[in-house]
Amino acid sequence: MKKKGRKLSFEFDKFRIKEFRTLFFLIILITVLTFIGYIFKDVNSNPMETEETFFIVRSVSGTTIKLIEPGKTPLETLMGIHVTQTEEWPNELLVKCIDNVCGGEHYNWRYYLNGERASVGIEEYIIQSGDDIEFRLIGTGT
Repeated sequence: MKKKGRKLSFEFDKFRIKEFRTLFFLIILITVLTFIGYIFKDVNSNPMETEETFFIVRSVSGTTIKLIEPGKTPLETLMGIHVTQTEEWPNELLVKCIDNVCGGEHYNWRYYLNGERASVGIEEYIIQSGDDIEFRLIGTGT
């Protein structure tokens, strides 16, 4: 009878090892899937409203990039960050100088909104979250 007991005991232990392996595999699988779920939750939970807004000035003296808060006009922001001179024309306000780098006969300051030449005046547009506001010193021959 002892032999049968041992034989049953051995089969019982073999059965428990298979159960343990299956249980261990399931625990690892659930852990990995949970981790992947947290990764996708973090990626998808960042709303678009938190996009950064940049103010860029490119000239012969170099490029400056500032992280700014939306809600002001490009002119207000420019005058708050840089020494600025403007010139009034009949239909618009033009930037003449930024930090003593002035436009003139061969160069002008141009204002860009999100990479495109802006169609709204620098004193009219209200900067939105995620905008890139850029002033470039551009040659008049190009």
